[in-house]
Amino acid sequence: QRRIDKTFEYLFARYPADTPADELLNRIAEVRSTVTEIADYTRHRQTEETQRKEREAELLSQAEKRRAAQRSRTGFDPTPADFCPRLSNRQIAVLTEHVNRIGIFKRDTTEAEIARLLACQLAEPLQTTHNKLLALLLESLSASRLITPKWQRVAGNNGCFTSKLGKPLTAKDLSAAKQMAEIIDRRKERMILDCIEALEAAE
Repeated sequence: QRRIDKTFEYLFARYPADTPADELLNRIAEVRSTVTEIADYTRHRQTEETQRKEREAELLSQAEKRRAAQRSRTGFDPTPADFCPRLSNRQIAVLTEHVNRIGIFKRDTTEAEIARLLACQLAEPLQTTHNKLLALLLESLSASRLITPKWQRVAGNNGCFTSKLGKPLTAKDLSAAKQMAEIIDRRKERMILDCIEALEAAE
């Protein structure tokens, strides 16, 4: 009501009562035309904004459907923040035992460290003895659906490992190591296979 009153006050001030009728009608027509243009512009902008929000909502919906479909197919988040471990406490213990026996890292690790590694919560990266050994282990864990198939990206993004020279291992480094894993020592390869079998038996 206050806005309406202000509008009439403005019109009364601009168009006094003694204004000739023809001039008043012309001015009213001008005001009406201006108001119509403003109203049309406002409706146009509101329509554009509504359409923009609808498009954004549709794109977000489509993206979520794609993520849900991928999760349905793989059982894993398509953009994981960690290794998405599917290991029980018993399996963590088994994995730790085999990792130390194989000699994946420069020093022995504890069960707590392996659990923090898989959750990408290590205070500092683990140093490998051989990149190919690490890559084969992680790829084997992934093939058994114990960690995400995106493990290379996860490891690279979170700086989980360094090489034996202390260089941070990127996703590209781990991918290259995975391609070369077939030439590692057969005894070490057998030990990794034994690790996976022990993990599956400990489920």
